[in-house]
Amino acid sequence: MPNIPPALPRVLIAGSRAFADYPLLCATLDRLLAGPGPWVVVSGAAGGADRLGERYAAARGWAVE
Repeated sequence: MPNIPPALPRVLIAGSRAFADYPLLCATLDRLLAGPGPWVVVSGAAGGADRLGERYAAARGWAVE
């Protein structure tokens, strides 16, 4: 597990394993998570929404737990 400061805010990104709309996920999370960052993305590592959340975090240089 990476050494992530506990003070960073966390967001859980989870959902259907059939979810595959990455542009929709990005647009929604960009709107919801606007403002100070970075965030730590918490993921269950399942396919679908979880993996897209990990991809979203990686694109922004955010940690994943």
